[in-house]
Amino acid sequence: MVAGIAALCMPQVAVISFASVFLHDFVHAGSAAIGAVLVAVQLRAACMRVWSGRPSGLEQPHARR
Repeated sequence: MVAGIAALCMPQVAVISFASVFLHDFVHAGSAAIGAVLVAVQLRAACMRVWSGRPSGLEQPHARR
């Protein structure tokens, strides 16, 4: 189970690391701007995870209402 979690987290860590280096080296963004972008990306990702895990009721015909 731990290996599965690691396999899912590694691409996210790689993308976030690349994004911060890219923003610093090529866009010449400051630390505060880079931090704000990364916080926004992580918050949106967390919201999408919660939203995608929400039962819609369509797949569960006998779910309580």
